[in-house]
Amino acid sequence: MASSSASASSAIHQPKEKYDNPRNLKKIDLSYSWQLVDVPNLSECLESICLKGCGSLDQIPDLSKCLNIASINLEGCEKLVEVPSYFENLQKLTYLNLRECPSLKSFPAAMPSNMEFLLLGADQRSIFSTDYRSECSELPLSIWSLEKLVELDLYGFHTALRIFQTALGDITELHKSIGTTLVGLKKLDLSYCESLVSVPDSIWELNRLEDFGLDGCLKLKKLPPSSSVILGSLISYLDLSGCTSLEEIPDGLMICLTSLTSLILRNCEGLQSLTGLPCLLRILDVDGCTNLRVVSFSMAAVTQGLDQTRDEENYSFRSCINLERNAKNNIIDNAQLRIMRMATAYSKHKQINQEFKNRYLSNEYSSFRIVYPGNEIPPWFRYQTEGSSITIKLPVHPSHTNTNFWQICLCAVLTIDEDEDEHRDWFRYIDESIAPSCKYNFTTNNGYISQFDMRMPRDILSDDPIDIHSLDQSQVFVWYLRDWPTYVSNAREASFEFNPYDLFEGFEEADKCYLDRIKVKRCGVCLLQSQGQDVVAVDQDVGEPQPEQVISRKRIRDEYEASGSAIVPEF
Repeated sequence: MASSSASASSAIHQPKEKYDNPRNLKKIDLSYSWQLVDVPNLSECLESICLKGCGSLDQIPDLSKCLNIASINLEGCEKLVEVPSYFENLQKLTYLNLRECPSLKSFPAAMPSNMEFLLLGADQRSIFSTDYRSECSELPLSIWSLEKLVELDLYGFHTALRIFQTALGDITELHKSIGTTLVGLKKLDLSYCESLVSVPDSIWELNRLEDFGLDGCLKLKKLPPSSSVILGSLISYLDLSGCTSLEEIPDGLMICLTSLTSLILRNCEGLQSLTGLPCLLRILDVDGCTNLRVVSFSMAAVTQGLDQTRDEENYSFRSCINLERNAKNNIIDNAQLRIMRMATAYSKHKQINQEFKNRYLSNEYSSFRIVYPGNEIPPWFRYQTEGSSITIKLPVHPSHTNTNFWQICLCAVLTIDEDEDEHRDWFRYIDESIAPSCKYNFTTNNGYISQFDMRMPRDILSDDPIDIHSLDQSQVFVWYLRDWPTYVSNAREASFEFNPYDLFEGFEEADKCYLDRIKVKRCGVCLLQSQGQDVVAVDQDVGEPQPEQVISRKRIRDEYEASGSAIVPEF
């Protein structure tokens, strides 16, 4: 027998006799055996045991002779009190899952030296994860010498932990040697360690670290300053959501995190400045950063990563209501540059790489989206108007080929009609589940009409909602469509109609009433023109932009053309 298992609905007290000490048993899975209290006579050949969700188990089965064991999963064993001292002898153990074990109080002085995954916190997928409390008061200092450790999860450790060398017990700081000892660490999750105040400078020496979670660390006041060692950093995901005491990101830190693709700063209410955002950043969520005033981007974003294609980029400044004018201008300019960079990469690969084309075109939604508080359409949208619909004339002879084709950006300003008699607060603000959709028609010279419907992709709704009172009553939404279908390439006119939509529309009558009060205040369309061997003519019959817009656009255009872009906005 190589393995044994029991169903999730099993009411096993002990395994049946036929499972007793099978000589070659290597794997046991008795997960969710609610009444299981013991697993006797375990095989010395055992390599893996899963007792996940065995809520009646109050002690770990005797594994002292199972020297080949590599994986132990005890997640959700709520009555477990201790990890036996013999665990330090299980030198082949690489995976130990003790998530959701709130009664666990003690560990052996030393942990197996080959540990790769040590999971001790709450299960983040649980709706109760932020309420998790552990009775553990001390973890072994040997954890900081586990050189092969890849993932350390302490999600939700609110209580006293002397592992961090603090006299008072609460997690206020990390071990100073973390960067020089846990050299193999790829994921570090300290989410909801609510007493954590600071992170040691050596954290940036973890040159294999890719995923760093600090969300919910309410007292975290600062991050360590940037240094030359960060330049080799592999950190791609940094989550600081809910760090309400964090006021700033150290100067130069963002520029040094060259591999960073996702930065989550949701509900960092004290954050006032965010500068030098890196060029590869795909996801930026600063919703709820109500005091954020200064935002700037690394100009390397203009030239770096030009050939890199991305399925999606998502920027959200939804409730950053105190942004300075320069910050908004930086956000708008950066959005244009990113869209144009993405369009350039797409046009460059469209003809030469069929695999790329199939993958890229299979994405139903647009490749770039951004939302921020405001009332105005960005000036680089040539076609813009008051209201929810706009019709534009297309160039007379567009040559829609693999090297010469149109791409398009859409913009809508959503606002809400405020009713002084309305007492429901959430009726006064545009909720984060709201986004615009666009129905657009192409009309040919012979009157044939093709109709399409494109919804702006929504944010993935966070488990950490923002305060509705921090939301502005008007929001600007910008999104990018890769290109128009080739079979409407002979269209002469295009009309666009914008409407709001809600993730939860149709579920309750109240939701419909709420959605009816959201209006499209302004809308805009920007054509992007590829310049391959043939240049598409620009329609000069459509109204020209205002002089002040030309100056602003020329500055952006000059900056971008300096990078050698093959895509220019249709001014």
